[in-house]
Amino acid sequence: STSFELKYRLPQHHVLGSDWELEKAGFKDPNYLFFGLFHESQMNAWQIRWVEEQRSIIGVLGLLTIVTLILFFQNILVQYRKTYRLIRITVLCMTLIWLGWISGTQLSILNIINYLTILVDSLDWETVLYEPLMVILVIYVLATLLLWGRGVFCGWLCPFGALQEILNKIARVVGTPQLRLNHTVQERLWSIKYIAAIVLLGLAFYSSELSSYASEIEPFKTAITLKFNRSWPYLLYAAVLLAIGLFSERFFCRFLCPLGGLLSLSGRLHVLNWLKR
Repeated sequence: STSFELKYRLPQHHVLGSDWELEKAGFKDPNYLFFGLFHESQMNAWQIRWVEEQRSIIGVLGLLTIVTLILFFQNILVQYRKTYRLIRITVLCMTLIWLGWISGTQLSILNIINYLTILVDSLDWETVLYEPLMVILVIYVLATLLLWGRGVFCGWLCPFGALQEILNKIARVVGTPQLRLNHTVQERLWSIKYIAAIVLLGLAFYSSELSSYASEIEPFKTAITLKFNRSWPYLLYAAVLLAIGLFSERFFCRFLCPLGGLLSLSGRLHVLNWLKR
């Protein structure tokens, strides 16, 4: 007997199957992602989203690494005041311009409420995973919250907080007088952000629509996410807060921010006391 080889290939349009099955059978060329490490056909939608955002992910990881190094070497850095001030203003500009305005990654109390709702109701986490930068930031904030408290996020990684501090520094340079509130007044004002946080958490379990409206106490969406491209009432509110911040550094952060209040309450259990007060 003898064999005769017939070189024949079934036309691809007659072959059915998933992209991965077609690739294995040789009917389709594979498409590699993330430096050639993964087959696109084996990845779901949110994983592809992470691959598409790989440059931004590297950027945010770089920013978080810089902040972490600053925290570790703070005792050395503060001995050189001019160098430290330059580093701080540079990181604040990166937080505001790149993390906030370009990447649109402004952590809000609505994000925290969303995560808590998913956790309590055992909902699908895939909806959250479509925002890779926010997921990375939240994980970092939670980790540093347990280690050092809320100062890491509020002091370094909040775009709106960075905007307030930068504007206040400019105001000081041009000679704008600074308001000095006595301790009694500050204590009464501090309570506002804790009350706001409790109210927003309560509304979240009652009505998501009401909590969404109430969360506008945070001007983050107006000033950072939408870059001031919004109707005039929201613009006026954000402008008033920023104007007050010219005379009282980080006024909104210290007295009104519900996210800061929530992080402050959660961060009281931090295990390390490295941040100097």
